[in-house]
Amino acid sequence: RGYKPTDITDVVLTHLHYDHCGGGVYRDSDGNLKLTFPNARYHVSRAQWEWAVNPNPREADAYLPENLLPMRDLGALNLIEDEGELLPGIELRLFNGHTRGQIIPIISYGGRKLVFVADLFPFRSHIPLPWIMSYDVEPLVTLKEKETFLKESLEGEYIYIYQHDYFADCSELQLTPKGIRATDGFTFEELMEKLK
Repeated sequence: RGYKPTDITDVVLTHLHYDHCGGGVYRDSDGNLKLTFPNARYHVSRAQWEWAVNPNPREADAYLPENLLPMRDLGALNLIEDEGELLPGIELRLFNGHTRGQIIPIISYGGRKLVFVADLFPFRSHIPLPWIMSYDVEPLVTLKEKETFLKESLEGEYIYIYQHDYFADCSELQLTPKGIRATDGFTFEELMEKLK
């Protein structure tokens, strides 16, 4: 896309499970841990950071110290205390059902709200309320968070961007006789075309 790692100024990590933060640090040819984006602040919620560095037995294998500690030790870590605007047009919301302090970024772009739904909705198939990952630490909290956020998303015509859905990068939402469901999925490139 024409950017170099040194051009990146801000990295939002939704949470610190290895599959969501593993690319933020790498080992150089001498085996030293380095930041992938050396000029960036790495934004994580304080609740998630504290949860990750003192993990519960259920999630401990998902938090790898080599992914986490260099962000702090190299001075790049910024701990988010509260929900709110990080930068103009980028709002951060906090959710606690999947793991404590998961950030869901909401980006205003092209007159729409684009939501990187991380592990609140890992796949489009998780949009029905009872479809919750067994990995979530507090499934009843996830259920309530999903219900509230789905209503807001439908009313606001939010576009969801998925990290884990193999068949679609994005979708919109629609109200059906069975409740709120995803529309047919589309690619990120198709989304950018829609928003031109």
